[in-house]
Amino acid sequence: MGHLTSENTKRVIELAEIEKINLKLIKVLERANSNYLAKGISYMKSNLESKIDILKKENKECSEKINHIYKYNEYK
Repeated sequence: MGHLTSENTKRVIELAEIEKINLKLIKVLERANSNYLAKGISYMKSNLESKIDILKKENKECSEKINHIYKYNEYK
């Protein structure tokens, strides 16, 4: 087992300070990542909702055309 010298003590203190900084950075990165993911999810949701609206509109138009064809065929 090594002796605790003043150099070792300084190094331990430096490493502890670096660890504190690393933990703060990790928290900042986690927060940033969370915000980034939330924005990405929001964008994807908006994009999907937009596509769903387009599909609903197209579906309605198709339904109207089909109904028109049925009515046309009934009168024949």
